Amino acid sequence: MAGQAIVRVITHGRNTHGLFRHAYIKHGSNKHGYVTLWSISPGPYVVGVMAVERAKDALSETTRAFGERVRDRRMELGLSQEAAAVRCGIHWTQLGKVERGQRSLRLETILKIAAGLDIDAGQLISGLPVPSE
Repeated sequence: MAGQAIVRVITHGRNTHGLFRHAYIKHGSNKHGYVTLWSISPGPYVVGVMAVERAKDALSETTRAFGERVRDRRMELGLSQEAAAVRCGIHWTQLGKVERGQRSLRLETILKIAAGLDIDAGQLISGLPVPSE
């Protein structure tokens, strides 16, 4: 399997999540669910991989564009997903799905994210493509 994969990597005894553009993984796994990782970029100290899955597509162009704005703002503030999620009052996995465009949000959640990222909610949603369905 080559291409984008979301992997949970154990490095130096701690778990790290990341989106790696090139992951070369030997097919199959052992009884513990680990797969053999031949090469991964970036990161030279890979000990094992807990899970491998294909990166999922965004729900729509609207959720993709919104997620990109959220990610850009978080990066401007120099925050990790975990730190930003705490500020927003949501779980970090939910924030990750928002940033990848895989989550359609309630108004209340949009307001929480905007407040946590010190940005007006209007800036996050203004000019987004209107869904056709």
